[in-house]
Amino acid sequence: MRIVRIFIVSMEEPFFLPGFFEKIIEKNREKIVGMTVLPPKESLVKIMLNEIRVNGLGNFSIKGLKFAYLKSVDFFGNFLQQKKVYSLRGLAKKYSIPVIETRNVNDEKYIEKLQGINLDLIIAQSPQVFSKKLLEVAKIGCINKHASLLPKYRGLHPIVWAIANGEKEIGVTVHFMEEKVDSGPVIAQKSFRLKKGDTIDKLYEKVFKEAAVLIIKAIKDIEEKKLRTFRQKGKGSYYSVPDKETIVKFRKNLAGLK
Repeated sequence: MRIVRIFIVSMEEPFFLPGFFEKIIEKNREKIVGMTVLPPKESLVKIMLNEIRVNGLGNFSIKGLKFAYLKSVDFFGNFLQQKKVYSLRGLAKKYSIPVIETRNVNDEKYIEKLQGINLDLIIAQSPQVFSKKLLEVAKIGCINKHASLLPKYRGLHPIVWAIANGEKEIGVTVHFMEEKVDSGPVIAQKSFRLKKGDTIDKLYEKVFKEAAVLIIKAIKDIEEKKLRTFRQKGKGSYYSVPDKETIVKFRKNLAGLK
C-alpha cells in the first residue's frame, strides 16, 4: 500500500479547525510532512463586525469571551505542556510538523519550496484562491472541505445563505480543487436535516466533524486505490457576503426551525 505525503494549508481559527485537523493528523501522523498557517484575509475589526451582523451582539459577546479563553489556554499551554491545543500552530508543535511560512500561497518562492518536498496531497482550508501552478504541486491533487452540497451554494457563508433561502437541510462536500472556486470532482458528501435548536456554531461543528471523517476515508481510499469521484452536476449557484436583508431572513428562519 502506498503511503501518501500530505501537506496542510489553512488559515488560523480556534473554534473548529484545530479539532478538524487534529482528527486527520492523529490518523495519518507519519504522512503529514508539513503545514502552512495563513494570516487572516480580513482585519480583526472586520471579522468582528461580520460576526455581529450574522449572530447578533449577544451571541458575539459570548463567542468573543470563548475566543479570548481559547487563545489564552492555547498560549499558556505552550508552557504547561497541555495536551489540548486550540490553534494550528499549536498542533504543528504538538505533532512536530514542520511549518513553512508565507503570506501568499501563490508566491513563486513558496511554491518552489513545496515542489521540493515531493507532495502527493494538499489538504486546504484557505481564504486564498490557489493558482493553477499551486494546484499542480501535489501529484494527486488538493482537497477542500466546503459547507454545502456542491454545486449549490459555492462561495462565502454557505450555511447562512442556505438557511436564509429556506432550505430544509445543509451539507458538507469534500472535493478536489480546480482553478474555479468550489468546483472540481466530488469525493464525498453528507447532508444534515435542519432542526429546532440548531445554531450556526452547532451546524459548523457538525460539518467539520463529518468532513474530518470523509477526508480520513478519502486518504485511505487513495492509498488502497479505491477512491471514486464524480463531477458536480448542474449549473450550481455562487454567493458572496450576505447583505442585511439576507441576515434578517437567516435569523428568522433559524429561530423558526421545528
